Amino acid sequence: MRKRRKYIEDSEMTLKNWLGLFLRLAIAMVLVFFSIFFIWYSVFLSGHIYYRVDGASMVPTLNEEIPASKFRDAQGLSYDCVYVEKNCPANLFDIVVINTHQTITDKDGNRVNKTLIKRLMATAGDYVTIAKTVDELGNERLNLFRIPNGTIAPDQVQTYAIDDDMWKLDEKGENGYEIRMPDSLWSHQVRPSHDLTMSMEVEVNGQMFTHEYDFNFYATFLRPYGTPEQSFDYVVSTQGLVYVQVPEGQFFYLGDNRAFSSDSREDGFRDAENIVGPVGVIIYNNSFFKRIGTFMSYFFNEVEEFFAR
Repeated sequence: MRKRRKYIEDSEMTLKNWLGLFLRLAIAMVLVFFSIFFIWYSVFLSGHIYYRVDGASMVPTLNEEIPASKFRDAQGLSYDCVYVEKNCPANLFDIVVINTHQTITDKDGNRVNKTLIKRLMATAGDYVTIAKTVDELGNERLNLFRIPNGTIAPDQVQTYAIDDDMWKLDEKGENGYEIRMPDSLWSHQVRPSHDLTMSMEVEVNGQMFTHEYDFNFYATFLRPYGTPEQSFDYVVSTQGLVYVQVPEGQFFYLGDNRAFSSDSREDGFRDAENIVGPVGVIIYNNSFFKRIGTFMSYFFNEVEEFFAR
């Protein structure tokens, strides 16, 4: 009887030892994991800059929670934030943060540096225009056309037979890049004080062509075409569509919510050195705890990609 009781006691001690060892190992693994995570997190933060997304110019990509009824007066509304990669070159169609080198007063009354969060749509040497088109269903809409740098040789600018349909950007991903809800990009009136478009007539090989352009794009870039005040380089397609070239060292940008975005159409081209960097991580909430949750998910994805190589 004593031997059996001792055996039971020894078994209980052994089980407790195993449970204690397992618990210590589990705690150690959790501590190691979180140590690795926070070291990685610290390294990540050292290479990125935090920005709060303000306004409706990038809806639905960012700040999707802003209702359409608030689009016209959305400054100060913010639901999302981003982390921008420092010292990293931006690629075409990246979401980028742009330094305007201007200061504004924030909602707390503090003077802060004004930055823009937009999409990089064209770089130096590219030709761009924004004109009205008719889709396969007969609906009128505006489209961005972009001819990449190097496509047209300098000595062919006046004679190059440009196929406009080839350079019309399709935001659905088939020709260029993909964006959510692309049909809504140009669906609203830009400003209540003037029409959405402006007509422009040009002559090509003795034939007259008339196209309608985005009003702000026309006013900023196309109005000087063919006048003594012409300040940009242009190319005209065989269908009479006028493109403007992005100058050396500059870039062209747009907001995804085109009808409610102040961008290159009004501001003109900006110097490439004003790009702070491309957006590396999007946080779909300004809450600190949800931000950490997003980073945990991002961290696990990076670990998975690392071991999948």
